[in-house]
Amino acid sequence: MLFSKTKAALDLYARFGGEHRRSPLAPAALLYAGTLCAGPRMNDFAKAREWFARVAAGHPGTREAEAAEYYTATLAWRGRKWTEAEKLHKAFAAAHPGSPLARVALDERLPAIAKKSLAVPLQAEPHEVVVGPRDRKRKAIPIEQADAYNTDLDIIPANGYKLVGSTIIDHDSRGAGKL
Repeated sequence: MLFSKTKAALDLYARFGGEHRRSPLAPAALLYAGTLCAGPRMNDFAKAREWFARVAAGHPGTREAEAAEYYTATLAWRGRKWTEAEKLHKAFAAAHPGSPLARVALDERLPAIAKKSLAVPLQAEPHEVVVGPRDRKRKAIPIEQADAYNTDLDIIPANGYKLVGSTIIDHDSRGAGKL
C-alpha cells in the first residue's frame, strides 16, 4: 500500500515537472521526487540520482539545483562509492563555496570519505569566535574599548540561556584601536 502511494506521488511529480517545467515550483517537485526515491520506502539511489540530475540540469542556479548536487554527492557517499563521493563533494564545494553545505562537505564528509566510513564526527560548538580585521562580527558584538590592546565585551545572553564563556581573538592586534 505504501509503495503504491509513493509510486503515485512520483508519477504526479513527474507529470508536474513535465507539464509545468517553467513553474517556479518545478525544481522543488523534482527534488521531492528524488528524495522519495532515495528514502527508505523505495531505497532506489539510481532513480534518485536521475531525478537530481534533472533538477540540476533543468534549473541551474536555483537552491533546489544546489541541493540536488549535494544530494547526489551524498548518495555516492551512502552507496560507498568512495572515489565518486570524493570527486562529487569536492566539485560541490568548489561550485558553491558560500554554501553552508560546502563546509559540511569539506569539514565532515571528506575526512569520513578518506577513512572510507559513513560515520561523521559531530562538530562541537565553537568555544571561541575568531574576528578578523573589518569583519562583520565586529559590528554584531557590542565592544567597549578599554585601551589600544584590551577590550571588554558586554555579551548578554537571551532569556533562558546561560553564557558559558566567550573569547575573541583579534588577529589584527596592531590595529586593535579600530575595534
